[in-house]
Amino acid sequence: MIIQLAGTSGSGKSYVMRKVFEEAGIRTPLWEEGRKQPIGYLMRLRDVKPPVFVPGHYEAPTGGCDTIKDVERIYELVEQHHRAGEHVLFEGLYAMNHTRGPALVRALGKPSPFTIIRLTTELVDCARRINERRREAGNDKALAPKHTSANHTRAVNYASKMQLAGAAFAKASSDDAPALILSLLRSAEATS
Repeated sequence: MIIQLAGTSGSGKSYVMRKVFEEAGIRTPLWEEGRKQPIGYLMRLRDVKPPVFVPGHYEAPTGGCDTIKDVERIYELVEQHHRAGEHVLFEGLYAMNHTRGPALVRALGKPSPFTIIRLTTELVDCARRINERRREAGNDKALAPKHTSANHTRAVNYASKMQLAGAAFAKASSDDAPALILSLLRSAEATS
């Protein structure tokens, strides 16, 4: 199974991933030569087999696939680990690629093992979270709401394109998404 979280900055994508990490009994970092941070992790979750691959790293408040600046590399990793028989869980603004995402879903065929979860965080809450992170980092410059609004629209449109390509679709709050992800992974285990 492949699960992707879609949402704008501040919607809680990294928060959701960290909550899923808390459920992991073992989270092993995977390294590539020349990198100072892991390229991703293999998680072992209770009641979920096979392991779950998560691309990117989470050593900073924002993380995930956005730490891999190459969209093609993100999708190579997703495909490689899916072909290896692992579940894949990923998120990030870069990963919401309107060409590459739907192409992968179509290439996987039917029934699609791909589920897109769009986070339902209100824009005002996204902006508040972004501004809080900026202040914590010493940046007092106010956020341009137009940018966050555009990314929100991008996430909504991306989720729609993924659904049209054949991906399963769900919406969830950032508080409910970790339980939804674990439920999907456990149900995939039961049906395989």
